[in-house]
Amino acid sequence: MTPRCIDPGTTAHPENTHASFANRMRGLAVAGLLCLALGISLSVPLGVSLAPEIFAATAVAPIPPPPRPIPVPSNRPALSSTVAPGPEYLRYRTAFVLAKAGKWRSFFANSRKPLVPELEQVLHWMRLKHPTSGASFAEIAIFIDQHSDWPNQRALIRQAELALKKSAPLSTRLAWFEAHPPTTLTGRMAQIEALSEAGLTGDMAKAIREVWRVSSFTRKGLRNFRRRYKTFLSLDDHWQRLDRLLWKGHTNSARHMLLLVDKDHRALADARIKLRRSAAGVDTAIDRVPPRLRNNPGLVYERLRWRNRKGRKAGGRDLLWGVAPQDEFEELWWRERARQIRYALDDGAIEDAYLLASAHIQRNGRTFADAEWHAGWVALRFRDKPGEALHYFKNLHDRVSTAISQARAAYWAGRAAEASNKTAEALNWYRRAAKHVATFYGQLAWSRLGESKARLPEPAEPSDIETKAFEASSMPRATTALARADQPKLVRRFLRHMAREAKTAIQSTLIARLALHVDASGLEVYAARRAARHGHVLAELGYPTLTGLEEDGPELALVHAIIRQESGFDDQAISRVGARGLMQLMPATAKLVAKMVKVSYSKDRLLSDRDYNLKLGQAYLGELLERYQGNYVLALAAYNAGPHRVKRWIKLRGDPRSADVDIVDWIERIPYSETRNYVQRVLEGLNVYRLRLDHAPLTRIAATSGSPLDRWCVTTCGDVLDHQDQSAELPNKSTGSKNTENKNTRPKNTGLPAQENRGKR
Repeated sequence: MTPRCIDPGTTAHPENTHASFANRMRGLAVAGLLCLALGISLSVPLGVSLAPEIFAATAVAPIPPPPRPIPVPSNRPALSSTVAPGPEYLRYRTAFVLAKAGKWRSFFANSRKPLVPELEQVLHWMRLKHPTSGASFAEIAIFIDQHSDWPNQRALIRQAELALKKSAPLSTRLAWFEAHPPTTLTGRMAQIEALSEAGLTGDMAKAIREVWRVSSFTRKGLRNFRRRYKTFLSLDDHWQRLDRLLWKGHTNSARHMLLLVDKDHRALADARIKLRRSAAGVDTAIDRVPPRLRNNPGLVYERLRWRNRKGRKAGGRDLLWGVAPQDEFEELWWRERARQIRYALDDGAIEDAYLLASAHIQRNGRTFADAEWHAGWVALRFRDKPGEALHYFKNLHDRVSTAISQARAAYWAGRAAEASNKTAEALNWYRRAAKHVATFYGQLAWSRLGESKARLPEPAEPSDIETKAFEASSMPRATTALARADQPKLVRRFLRHMAREAKTAIQSTLIARLALHVDASGLEVYAARRAARHGHVLAELGYPTLTGLEEDGPELALVHAIIRQESGFDDQAISRVGARGLMQLMPATAKLVAKMVKVSYSKDRLLSDRDYNLKLGQAYLGELLERYQGNYVLALAAYNAGPHRVKRWIKLRGDPRSADVDIVDWIERIPYSETRNYVQRVLEGLNVYRLRLDHAPLTRIAATSGSPLDRWCVTTCGDVLDHQDQSAELPNKSTGSKNTENKNTRPKNTGLPAQENRGKR
C-alpha cells in the first residue's frame, strides 16, 4: 500500500474546513514530511478510506428537529427507528470488544467485511490512541491532521510521541515538535535529541532546563538525566524543580532533591515538608530557615494550611497580608484566601475580610472573578461602601465572559448603584443582568426591574444548509453509526466532545438534537449547559420534562430543576460517592425513605426503575420542604449538603426565613462552593421550568399562596424580595448576621437521614 500523502492545496475532508488554517498547514507540513522523507506505508485497517467519496456509500438518515414545546410534561422520545441497530452494524460488536480490551492480534485476525466506513474510522481511532496497538507515528500524525475535531487529541499526540523513532528524518522530528509541543517525558527527550542533532544549542539548553523543572522521573531516570545533562543545570534549576514538587505535594520526590540545593534552601524545603506532613518539630524546622527565606511564598502557604488544620484561624489570616502576586498556583492561593475571608466575616472582623478580598493577588480566570466579586460584596453589604463596591463590580463585568459571571457582576453593580442613589445607573445595570434570564442573578435583576413576566429567548433554528453540513461531517456520522452499533459509551464520549467544542447556539442546538436522535440520555442537557457558558439558552432542548411525577408532591418545576442539576436527566448516573439515578439518592437515604412511604427497598431499582427513583426522591424532597416550612433555599442546601450542616449555618449566620436576614447574602455565605453553586443553579432552573411548564410568572407573590411549598422569596416574588432588601439592616458588625433561630423556626425532626455524603461530592 502506498502512503496516502496529502497535497496542501487539496482538502481531504469537507468537514475540516472549519479548522484553523494555521493548524491545518502545520499538520499538512508534518504529514508531507512524513510521506516524502520517510516513504512509510500506512497500515490503515481494511475498509478505511480517508477520501470523502466513500461516505456517500452509507447514507445516514437526517436528524429530525424536536417537536415544538407543549405546556405540560412530555415523555422523553423513544429510540428512533433511524438509529435502530442493523445487521451490518451489529457485526462490529466483536471488533469493538477486542479494541476496547486492547487485543490487537485477535482484532486483526477477526475477519469482517468493512461495511460501515464510519465504524472502521472509529476503530482506527481507537487503535491509534491505544498504547499497545503498534500504530506508527505516520498513521497517528496523519489522523491528527485530518481529524483534529475528534476526541482524545492529547492521547493521540502522546502516542505519536511514543511512536516517533530516532531514525525518522531530523526535519520530520523538528516539524512535529514545532507544531505539537511534547507532553510526555519520552517526547521531551526526543525533542532534546532533535535540537542537539540540529545544533540548536540554545534551544536545547532551554528544553533541558524545562524538562528538569516539570517532568516526573523514576529514581533511576532522575539520576541518569542529571548525569547526562548536569553541565546545563544550575543550582537555581535544582531549586525550581524542588519548589514545584513541594507545591504539588510530592514530598517523597522532593526529599530526593534535597542534596542538590544549597543548605539554606534545604532548610526551607525541610520546613515545608514537615508542615505539609504535620510532622513533629515544625517550629524548630521553621527556625532553621534563614530570615531572608522566611517570606518564601511556599513556606507561607504551608504555614497557612497548617494553621487552618489546627483551627488557628486568626493566625492564618496574619500570614496573608504580605503575600505577593504569584504567576503559578493562583488556584491554591485563592482557596486559602477565600477561606480566611469567610472566617473573618463569621468572626465579625469585617475590615480584615475586606482587606483580604480587596488585596487579592488573583490575575485571571475564575479565581480573579471570585476574588473581585468578594471585594465588592464585602464593601457593599458589610462596610456600607457602595461607591467602592461599584468599582469592583464594574471591573468584574469588564473582565468576565460567561453568562453566569456577567449577570452576577451586573446585578451587584445595580445593587451598588441603587445604594448610592444612582437610580438610572442601577436600572441600566439591572437591564444588563436581566438579559441573562436563565441565570440566577439575571432572574433577580428581572425581579428587581418589576417586569410582569420573564421571556425566554427564541430557540436558535439551524438553516437547511447548516443542518446538512452538520449531518455530513465526520463526528455526527460516526456518532450515529456508533448508536446503530449499540456502543452507548462511545456515543456519549463523542457527544460530550462535540458539546465542549461547540461555539455557537446553532452548533449546540444541532448537537443536542443529535443526542435526542441517538437516545443518549441527558446529553442534550449537557450540550445546553455548555452552550450556556457562551450565553446561548437552549430553552426547549436543554430543559426536558418528564411524566409520572407526583402531582400532589413538591412543585413539578422544582423537581425538574433538581433532576437537571443532579443527574442532567441521565437515569443511569452514579456520583463518585454513590448517589444514584435521576434524583441522585444515596442508598442509605433511599432505604429509609422507602420504609417511610411503605415500599420495598431495592438498590438496583434506583437505576433500573425511573419511577421508583422519582417516587423516593420526591418523598425525600417533600420532607425537607416540610422541615423548613417550604423554604426552597434551605431545602436545596440540605438536599446537597445535609440538614446537619444547614442547621449549623442557620445558627452561625441567621435564618433566611426571617425578614432580618437577606436571603441572597445567606446563599452567598454558604461555605461550600459546591452547595452555593447548587442552590443557585437549581433556583435558576426552577424559574425556567416555571416558564416552560406555564406554571407561574417570575414575579408571582408566592408568599401569599396557601401552599407552604411556595414560601420562598428569591426569584419568584420580586415585591417581597424588594421589601426584604429595603427593611433588612446590614449584617451585624460583630457577628456578620443576626441569629434568629427559635422554637418556631427550628427544623422539624422527621427521622429522615441527611444524605450526609452527598455534599462536597
